Amino acid sequence: MNSQIPTLSFVGDINGMLAGQLKGSVNLNPFDASAGVSQHGLVIDGSAEPLADQGTFTNVLDSGALLAICNPTTEQTALLGRITGQTPSSNVAMVSFKKTSSLRGYKCVVVPYATVTARTTSDSDAPQVTKSTPPPNVGRALAKAALDAAQVGVAPAGLVPPQLVYCGYRNTQIAGTWDLGYPNFNGGIWDDNTAKDTDQSLDYSILVEWFVYWVNGGTNSSFSPYYMVIQRQTGPFTIGNPTANNTNSRGWFTIDWKLAANSVQINNVTNPSGMELVGYAPKSASNNTQLPVQLQVSVPVWGQTQSGTGPTQFVATVEDSLDYPNWGILDQTSGASTQWEGYQTEGWNPLQNPTWQQLYTNDSSGGVVTMSDQSFGSIDFEALTCWTFNSPLFTPPSQGQNPDDPWYLPTPSLPVTFWYGIGQDVAFLHNWAGCSGHYSGEHHHIWIASMALVYGTALDLSTVVQDQTVTP
Repeated sequence: MNSQIPTLSFVGDINGMLAGQLKGSVNLNPFDASAGVSQHGLVIDGSAEPLADQGTFTNVLDSGALLAICNPTTEQTALLGRITGQTPSSNVAMVSFKKTSSLRGYKCVVVPYATVTARTTSDSDAPQVTKSTPPPNVGRALAKAALDAAQVGVAPAGLVPPQLVYCGYRNTQIAGTWDLGYPNFNGGIWDDNTAKDTDQSLDYSILVEWFVYWVNGGTNSSFSPYYMVIQRQTGPFTIGNPTANNTNSRGWFTIDWKLAANSVQINNVTNPSGMELVGYAPKSASNNTQLPVQLQVSVPVWGQTQSGTGPTQFVATVEDSLDYPNWGILDQTSGASTQWEGYQTEGWNPLQNPTWQQLYTNDSSGGVVTMSDQSFGSIDFEALTCWTFNSPLFTPPSQGQNPDDPWYLPTPSLPVTFWYGIGQDVAFLHNWAGCSGHYSGEHHHIWIASMALVYGTALDLSTVVQDQTVTP
């Protein structure tokens, strides 16, 4: 076996389709309950062998190894939720959990299904559009999750409250590989003189974190405790190794990225009465080398004070910035749902919907216009959403009788599903000199590929705040 890749026990058909897809990325051994799991953990084919044994799941996770389920069932995700306090969606290609090195939580990695829409435009033919849901490359994400020994994100210092505050942390990393293929026309062979038949693929890895607080530090009789959640979305949108970037041919490069509407669902109601959007960042800005991502929310909590324990004021604070020359961010927030689009401003501004002629120079060469350097590399982003959850979403508990204990305990159960999504638009284009001319002569061609996915994570806020730490 290859010692440079992780070794996992496998529950399912060791000679089946899934095992064949995983081999090469990971080493697989048939699972033997009496012998325990292999070095790096256990992977289960949920569609072929819907194992949902709490003892097995718990033992694997407690050992510090990876527990991964491909094509998980509803029963399996519900069991994962009971063990980890975080219920993933079942409609995914893979979900995995692994204890953090601090043993105070789990790293969750999800490989969801994404929809890819391809559009081809020519100076001579009508645009062509195709839509598909390609099978995700689970093996690469699984191998990385199994070998990853690093801590999950680092909590901004401004989000760490005083000691003894009821608060908690959860996370999900959306990971996947997107194969862009090579530019062709009418589904034929390569049609670009530079890229030819060279494929280009990109890896995406978006971290979604939830910092949850039980706000119980009010000192007057009319104060009613509530939950506060700060959702943080970070990561880079990357492009891999571009196959072309010259006067005649450019691509693939990123035109824009999207964070789909962030919303919550409680008792099957989206953004119900009793929840409120109290802050978010960033706001719209462009061509800014210091685009601010800032949040300040003052909350009264019960925690450690100079005289012991009692009510104290905590200001949840994030003061970051993004370097965005030749790029911008459009704030599309509506109601209690936050949403953003990052877009290229140099060369091709997708918000202005340029005609294909505007993407080529007016000189005799008719070359492809220059695109932003960032569009061919990595584009970082950070987005913050802060919601509060009040009565009547739950019944507040009675005030504690012991002045040395936090008020308003125990914390009431409040199951919340957080919905979020990502998208990325990439492009490739060439002029007549960059075209191979395989199809009815040389033409200006423009290819746009769009990836989009939506995912949900369910948390019981009461379970989360029992951790009493927001440090990942």
